Amino acid sequence: MSNLSNDKKDRNRLRELAKKCAEISCLPETEEKIKAWTAHNRCEGYRPMISVQLDHWSDIGLPLQCTDTLAQYFEAQLQTHIVAHELVGDDTVTPPYIRVPVVINILPFGVEQEVIRAKEGPGYHAVPFINDLERDLDTLPGTTYNYDAEATQQHVDYITDAVGDILPVKMINSTNDYLFTPSRWAVESMTMQKLYLAMVEEPDAIHRLMQIIGDDMIAFLHWQEENGLLFLNSGNDFIASGSFAFTDELPRREIGDSPVLGTDIWGHINSQESVGISPAMYAEFVFPTCLRIAELFGLLYYGCCEPIDSFWDSIKKFPNLRKASISPWCNEEVAGQLLADSKIIYVRKASPEWVAWYDDMNEDAYIEHIKKTARLTRSCKTEYMLLDTCTPQNNPFRSKKAVDIIRRYGAYD
Repeated sequence: MSNLSNDKKDRNRLRELAKKCAEISCLPETEEKIKAWTAHNRCEGYRPMISVQLDHWSDIGLPLQCTDTLAQYFEAQLQTHIVAHELVGDDTVTPPYIRVPVVINILPFGVEQEVIRAKEGPGYHAVPFINDLERDLDTLPGTTYNYDAEATQQHVDYITDAVGDILPVKMINSTNDYLFTPSRWAVESMTMQKLYLAMVEEPDAIHRLMQIIGDDMIAFLHWQEENGLLFLNSGNDFIASGSFAFTDELPRREIGDSPVLGTDIWGHINSQESVGISPAMYAEFVFPTCLRIAELFGLLYYGCCEPIDSFWDSIKKFPNLRKASISPWCNEEVAGQLLADSKIIYVRKASPEWVAWYDDMNEDAYIEHIKKTARLTRSCKTEYMLLDTCTPQNNPFRSKKAVDIIRRYGAYD
C-alpha cells in the first residue's frame, strides 16, 4: 500500500485539485446542470445535454504530476472535472466528493484467458478458449468472482488521508459499466467468425452458450445485491457508453437499511458484436439474454457503437429502456423517426472526425453535421455524447469548439 504521508508532493497535488473541485461544485452553473440533467432524463428537458468523455488522458496535453500509481488515479479523476469545467465547458457536473470504486474481480467462464496487448494504445486480442463448441461447453469451470475488501479499504484510507477534510468519499461500483454485454463474452471466448458460423451450423449450441452467459451474469448481479456491493446511481453517476444518471425516478422504493437491488439503479447493455448479423438472428440468439438481464434494472441505457436501428423491432421491447445510443453507424434519420415523441432519449454520438482526425478542425463541416442531427431529432429529446475526440495535437480546445457549436446549432427551437 502506498503511504501519502511519505509523499508530500503527491498529497499537496491532490489537495490542490480537491479544493478546486470543491469550489466548482458550489457554483450556480453546477446547480443548473443538475436541474437540466434531471429534467432531461425524465424526457422533459429544456435543452440538449452535452458531455465529452475525457478518458484518453495522455492525449489532452496535461501530464499527470503525481508519482504514485494510486495517487495518479485520483489525480486524473479530479483533473478531469477541472478540465471539463475550465477548458471544455460541457455539461459534466463536478461532484462535491471523490469516487472510490469497490474492487471486484470476475473471471468469465472461470477461465484465465490469454490476452495479447498492443505495444501502444488500448488494443488487445483475446485468445479464444472455445474451439469445439459442443465439447468445450461441458468443460468450462463456471464464472467466478470475489470482492477484495482489503484493497477497497486501502484505497478509501489512502484518499481519505489526503483529501477527506475537503471532499468526502463516495463508494461506487464501476465493475458493471461494460460487463452486461453477452455477445462480447461469446466473441472473446470463441472469436466473432466462429460465433457467426455457429449461429448457422450449431444453433442449439449457441442457444446453450447464451443461456450460460445469461445465467452467470444474473447470478453475478444477485451476488452483488446480497453482498451490499451495489450503490444507488441516480445522481452524478456515469452510465457506461457515455451518459450521466441524474434522475428522480430511482429508486422507486424506500431503501432504508436494505441492500440496493438492480431494480433500484440504471443498467447498461450493448451488443456491438452483433453488427454483422441479421435482425432475425439478433432476435433469436442475442436479444433473449439481453432482455433477461435488462428486466433486473430500474432504467436501461442500451447500445454503444452498433447500429441499433437495425435491431429496433427487438430493442423496443425492453420495458425500461430510457436511453438509446445512436452511433455514427446508425441510420440517423431512421433513428430520429423511431424515437420521435417517445420516452427514450436519443443519445447522439457525433462523429469525432472533425475534432480528432484533421490538423485543422473544419468548423463549417461540423456545424452542418450538428445541424443535420438537430433537424432529424426535432421530435426527440437529444443528448450529444462526444467520444474519442482527444487529438494528437494535445488540444482540448477542439472539444470546447465542438461543444460551443452544439450549444448554438443543436439547441431546441
